[in-house]
Amino acid sequence: MNVGAAPIGPAASRSPLDRRWPSFGRLLDRLGIFGQSLWLLYFKPSLFMQAFTGRRRFVLNALFAWTYAIGHLVDAQYVHSSRGRGSIFSSSWPEQWGFLLLGGMVLGLLIYRFGGWWYELRLWWSGVNPIDEDKARSVYLASSQIQALPTILWTLGETLFYESPIGAMTSASLWMIPMIVFPFWSIRASHVAVQSVFQGNRTALRIWFLIIPLVGVFLPFIVGGILMALDK
Repeated sequence: MNVGAAPIGPAASRSPLDRRWPSFGRLLDRLGIFGQSLWLLYFKPSLFMQAFTGRRRFVLNALFAWTYAIGHLVDAQYVHSSRGRGSIFSSSWPEQWGFLLLGGMVLGLLIYRFGGWWYELRLWWSGVNPIDEDKARSVYLASSQIQALPTILWTLGETLFYESPIGAMTSASLWMIPMIVFPFWSIRASHVAVQSVFQGNRTALRIWFLIIPLVGVFLPFIVGGILMALDK
């Protein structure tokens, strides 16, 4: 994930955390460009995006759309499982991963096309004009990795510890609780990124890229809670 000519090495990734724990900074150095890029993406998204959007990155954006789609499919399967409706592809891990990898390609195309279009439209409503389509998709898809990558890694871990996807989905685990953080983290990073990369109305950017997405994340929990209360 080489984000380009802008400095993303140790000098760019230094923070109060690094200065307080120098060994952590040395660990980042050993991880190389990939580890440092992940560090910037998660903890300094404005720096990451300014470097990442410096040139066209079609291949990386296509890869990011694919991983984002895989993460969506995993989430959708968990939702179906919570409602007692297992997927026809969840009887074994080979079937599961075949569905995720191939289905992710199809969904990824839709995300790249229509998700990118929706992201651009929100930028336009926020006063960003003209809009660089490639830059908008780069910010959209790169910030989505904050949620997608942990989801994929979590599923890989389940593959090692459970005999089947059904067993993984029906086994409640407290370790899943931290996964709730990443959708909010991704929204926050996207908001920070658009404010640093694009010139628009800051209030409108806050509404379209922070407030409304947060409402969209909270709404299913609220509706689900209401429906559960009504069932009782």
